[in-house]
Amino acid sequence: PKELHEVVQKLDEKVEEFDKKIKESAQVEERKQLRSERKGPKQYLKQFKDFLARKQKYQNDMSIFGERNSYSKTDQDATFMRMKDDYMKNGQLKAGYNVQIATEGQYTL
Repeated sequence: PKELHEVVQKLDEKVEEFDKKIKESAQVEERKQLRSERKGPKQYLKQFKDFLARKQKYQNDMSIFGERNSYSKTDQDATFMRMKDDYMKNGQLKAGYNVQIATEGQYTL
């Protein structure tokens, strides 16, 4: 992530330079040219900011996963399981718990 932050910072500086040049320019044609030159770095800046946000989200997801294969976004303790077929014979994946209960002498252990 350190490299991504550096790239975002450099691109941000580059876009700010173009913004400053556009603001200072008095000629219409020159401003048009500068805007078209700014377009590329600005698109890359947007992409890299999106990459940073996604990387953060993925790291958060991986910390929630732990040793499991999946988790539910609404209830992070639950995991996705194949549930019983409904009346249309559709098997579905739903958030569920793998609860195992042992009993002895009618008492739950």
